[in-house]
Amino acid sequence: MLLFLIGMCFCASLVDPVPVEVEPPDETTTCVGELEADVSSLDFDDTPLGETTELEIELRNDSDCPIEIASVAWRTNPGPFEASMPRVTELGWGDSAWFAVRFRPEDIDPHQRTLWIETADGQRVDVGVWGQGFAGDPEVLPQVLYFEPAPVGCETSETIHVRNRGTGPLTISSITPPAGGHFRVEGELPVTLEVGQRQDFDLVFASNEVGSWREELHFTFGDSLWDDMDIPLYGEAVDGGFLEVSRTWDTQPRGDLLVVVSTAEGMAPYLEDLEDAIDPMLDALQETSVDWQIGVVTQDSGCVLGANGIADADQERGLQEAALRTMLWSPSESGSAYARSPLALAAAALSPDNLAEDGCNAALRREGATLGIIGVIRGPDASPDPAGAYVAAFRALVDAPEDLTIHGVATPAQGCDASAHSALLAEAVAETGGAFTSICEDDLGEGLDWIVRRAVADPLRLYLPETPYLGSLQVTVNGVVQTAGWRWDSALNAVVFSSQRSDGDEVVVRYQLPGACGATEG
Repeated sequence: MLLFLIGMCFCASLVDPVPVEVEPPDETTTCVGELEADVSSLDFDDTPLGETTELEIELRNDSDCPIEIASVAWRTNPGPFEASMPRVTELGWGDSAWFAVRFRPEDIDPHQRTLWIETADGQRVDVGVWGQGFAGDPEVLPQVLYFEPAPVGCETSETIHVRNRGTGPLTISSITPPAGGHFRVEGELPVTLEVGQRQDFDLVFASNEVGSWREELHFTFGDSLWDDMDIPLYGEAVDGGFLEVSRTWDTQPRGDLLVVVSTAEGMAPYLEDLEDAIDPMLDALQETSVDWQIGVVTQDSGCVLGANGIADADQERGLQEAALRTMLWSPSESGSAYARSPLALAAAALSPDNLAEDGCNAALRREGATLGIIGVIRGPDASPDPAGAYVAAFRALVDAPEDLTIHGVATPAQGCDASAHSALLAEAVAETGGAFTSICEDDLGEGLDWIVRRAVADPLRLYLPETPYLGSLQVTVNGVVQTAGWRWDSALNAVVFSSQRSDGDEVVVRYQLPGACGATEG
C-alpha cells in the first residue's frame, strides 16, 4: 500500500500544470489642458498722467481637459502696471475667464513689461504689456532772464520761448510777472501747444525808480508733467538814463589774471578751442603795456600747475605759451567737486592758504595789482554760493572795487550746443562790469582778446562793458569834462587817450545805450 501511494505521487508530478490568466493593471491616462490668451500683447497707448486705464485679457481652455490657473505675475518689477487673478481659476473644455490689467503713469517715459500666466500643471502664457504717460512737458528758454541796465522810465524787452517736448498737448494757462509793476508779459494766454510746437512771449522791464530787482516769473500749465515753474528775473534801472565806468588811474599798472576752467565731461573740444586762442590773447596783452601775469586752474585744490605755475609779461613768448598750455591741460583730480563750478574753483585758488607765503599760489597775487578772473564752462556754473558772495570775497583782495573784474567764456542766455545758460557766472560778470563771450564761438580768440584787455588796467584805454550810443559819451577827469585828448575806438569798445594820464587821476565815462529812450545812432 505504501508503495502504491508513492507511485501515485510520482506519476502526478509528471502532469502539466493548468495555466492561470492574470488581468493586467489599468493604464492611467494623463489629460493636459491647453490654455490660450486672446492677445499676445497689450498696448495702453497714451494714458493721461495720474489716471488709470484698464484692459481685460480673456483666457480660454481650448482642450477637453480641465485647467487650473495657478498664478498671474510680472516677470520683473511691475512699475506702473497692476494685474489681478481671474475670478474663475478652474476652466473646463471651452470655458473662459477674464482678468484686468491696469496702467497708471506718473511720468511720460515709455514702460514695457511681461506678464506671466501659469497653470497648476506648469503651462505658461506670456503677454507683453506696453504703456506711456500722456502729458505736455514745457521747456522754457532762457532759463534765467537778464535785462541790460536801462534808464529810469525806459523799456527793454527779452523774448521767452516755450516749447512742448512732451507726449501730449500742453496748455500754458498763465505767465505771472512779480508784483511791483517792473515787469510785464506780452502775449495771448491761455494757449495750447501740440507736441513739438513752440510759442514766444515778450517780457518787458521798465521802472520809474532807480534800483535792481531779482524776481521770479511764474508759469502755470495744464495737462502737463509740471503744474508750475519759476524762472529767475534780473533787472536794473539806472539814474538819468546814463551808465558809468570809473577808474583811478595808475601809470604803471599791474594786472593779475586767473583763468578757472571747467573739466566736466564734454569740455575737451572747447579746451582745444581755448588753446587755439592763447596766441591772440597774448598778442592783446602785449599791446596793453601792462605788467601782467596769468595763472590757469583746473583742480579742486585751486593750485596752478606747471614748472613755473605762472605766465608773465617778462617771459619769452615760447615760455608763455608753454606755461599756459601746461596749466590748461593739467588733469583734473579724481572725483572733482568743482568740475562744473568756476566761481568756487576761483575761490579755492584765491583762498588764504593758497595765497600764503608757503602756499601753492603765493605768486598769483601782487600788491596793488588789479584782479581779473575768467571763468570757462559749458553750461550752468554749479558753485554752491550766491554770485554776490563770491564777488565780495574777491573784492577783499583788491585795493578798490573797480580793480576786480569777472569775465566769462561760457554759455550765453539763449543757450548753445544743447547747453543751458551759465547764469551764476553771468551774474558775477554783470556785477563787476566784466565781459562775456560765448564758448560756442568757432574762434574764441576774438572774444578772449576783448576779455583780457578789459581785465587789465590798460594805461591808455578805458574799456566799456557795453556798446554805447556815441552821441551820449562824456569823459571827465577829476570832475572836469574833457572835450579833447581822447577818441572812441569801436573795435576795442574803449575810450583811448592820446597821452598818459597822471597817477591818481579819477576818470569817469558816462554813456547811454543805443535805443535807450530815443538814443539812436542816427
